[in-house]
Amino acid sequence: MEKQDLRKFFLKRRDKLSKEEVYSASLKIMDNVSKDSYFIQSKSVMIYMPIRNEADPFVNIDIYKDKILSVPKTYKEDIMPCLYKEPLKVSKYGIKEPVGCEEINIDLCLVPGVCFDKHLYRIGFGKGYYDRFLKKHKSVYSIGICYDFQIVDDIEPETHDVRLNKIISENYVIEGGYRWNLSL
Repeated sequence: MEKQDLRKFFLKRRDKLSKEEVYSASLKIMDNVSKDSYFIQSKSVMIYMPIRNEADPFVNIDIYKDKILSVPKTYKEDIMPCLYKEPLKVSKYGIKEPVGCEEINIDLCLVPGVCFDKHLYRIGFGKGYYDRFLKKHKSVYSIGICYDFQIVDDIEPETHDVRLNKIISENYVIEGGYRWNLSL
């Protein structure tokens, strides 16, 4: 399947999730993230503001209690990690972001996506913001978070696509191109 077809298919499927399904799965996903050794070691984490039934990294805000928390703010063709604080405004893409920006250096980036593959590639909304960010910040560890159903065998990567370090869903951890049942 082409990227555009995968994007349409998985967005349609994700849009059909109920609030209860999003909440329940997000709790499980973020519990798994909270047990990840790299997450535990990280001092500064950038999470995203969920849209269109994305797995919600805010579902249990307590997991970040000992960390500096940031969210992305778009600036031209890039995103930058800004300290998470009010006030927030809705961007041109319909995503909440800080009004001002106290830019933060981060250790870990939790990355959203429309679908992911076992080789650690992802399809997002097609604007390339996370790929450009991760390409510029090679020392930032990246974990894609998603629902089990968003994981496919293969996505044909393009030259600009950046491979994640890990993917965590409700029941799987994918690291190094292999998939196994979660046992944190």
